[in-house]
Amino acid sequence: MSGSVSYDDHLLLVPSPARDAVLVQVDRSGERRWPTIRGDRGRELPELLADAGRLAGPHLVFLRSAGRAEVPIGDGDATARTAFLVHDALDVPLDDLPGPGGWAWCPLDDVATTLPPLPGALRGSFSRWVDELHGAPPPPQRPAWANPGGIAPFLAWLDAEVRATGATPEGEPEVLQQWGISLVVRQRTDRGVLFGKAVGAVFASEPAITRLLADDRPGTVPGVLAVDTERAWVLLDDARIRPIEGAQAAEGLRALARLQRAWIGRTDELRAVGCPDRGAATLADDLATSLADLDLAAELVPTRGLDAAERARLRALLPAFAALCRDAAADGLPLTLLHGDCHPGNTGVRDDGSVCLLDWSDAAVGHPFVDVDVWLSHATEDERPALRAAYLAEWPEVADGETALLRADVLCAAYQVVTSQRLLRALEEDERPGFAGGMSFWARRILDRYDVLVGEVSSRSS
Repeated sequence: MSGSVSYDDHLLLVPSPARDAVLVQVDRSGERRWPTIRGDRGRELPELLADAGRLAGPHLVFLRSAGRAEVPIGDGDATARTAFLVHDALDVPLDDLPGPGGWAWCPLDDVATTLPPLPGALRGSFSRWVDELHGAPPPPQRPAWANPGGIAPFLAWLDAEVRATGATPEGEPEVLQQWGISLVVRQRTDRGVLFGKAVGAVFASEPAITRLLADDRPGTVPGVLAVDTERAWVLLDDARIRPIEGAQAAEGLRALARLQRAWIGRTDELRAVGCPDRGAATLADDLATSLADLDLAAELVPTRGLDAAERARLRALLPAFAALCRDAAADGLPLTLLHGDCHPGNTGVRDDGSVCLLDWSDAAVGHPFVDVDVWLSHATEDERPALRAAYLAEWPEVADGETALLRADVLCAAYQVVTSQRLLRALEEDERPGFAGGMSFWARRILDRYDVLVGEVSSRSS
């Protein structure tokens, strides 16, 4: 089946009010099946929730995504990916639900004999969900908003802080993102749009970091209207931006470089609000530790995992990587602010051409050039030379900026492997597949970027 296209299936997990049955669709022949949303790969959560509402009605209350099964389709690179969308109990008459066919409650004890079998990689997630319905405690890594009723304190705080600005909320907050890392909602008001964000424990310093950056360089990051540092909640003003694309992409990297330069010599201020130290001096040891979980990443998402030869080559590369880290630490560029995940999706541009950098979850103190290859991983080969030149133009004192940047590309990939591995271990089991694929991607990119660096150095010396 050559030419197959990747797609995602999302299965709705909705318990009955008594928490002893799961919602299922019933076709005209009486056959029962999992309520399923099928669509293109990579759709955003608001679109998925809108589809869920069209399928099963507006009373669904989303809690979290859980699990992932990914299998190849056809003879190319296409895959079919399946995950759960877990919801709170639904307490409305089934006759009130829309959608094709009918609806029923399938007793949990009858799922195995009544419904189509789940992919193997999802069975553990379903079993854990059933255990929680029967009274098992949720995993300690799960943030409050992903449990029934757990979002209420944040929404109450958000409403109060919105009103404290003098604005009046209009309508219910709209969920833009809800996963183990963060919860992001959009609140429309009589004075415009505001955004609330609750951050999970792994990135709990983000609100304080964002406030520091906003106070220091207004407009470069979204304006901060309120912060609860104890609970890692923040209320953000509307940055009034649109997606950055085309020729404007270079402006995004220039804005990043200018912000990094502004924080040279001020890293103690960043550390004081929770920015971790993630410089080249510690990256080699961090990478060596993280590589121990490459097997786990491959087990969670087999279609993306590194094979045995790739894993062996990575481990053999560790001494050379440590030497690269020493070279980077000695290249004269001072430690400064790192965004950690700077790409076009975390950047926007205003009508006046000014750039705003979003989402400071991964912020750290480190080598500035480590940020660049994340952006370049979203660009085409033809676009990358101009983007690299735009960034390096902001660092005129660097004598051989291209070599420094090629070296930092390898460090960037390692940095992302370490971040992915830490998330893999910090989040609950049902969320881990979402980061395993990223860990494998960046581990493979270490090899790719190292080969590019060696090839470039070799060509210059010949």
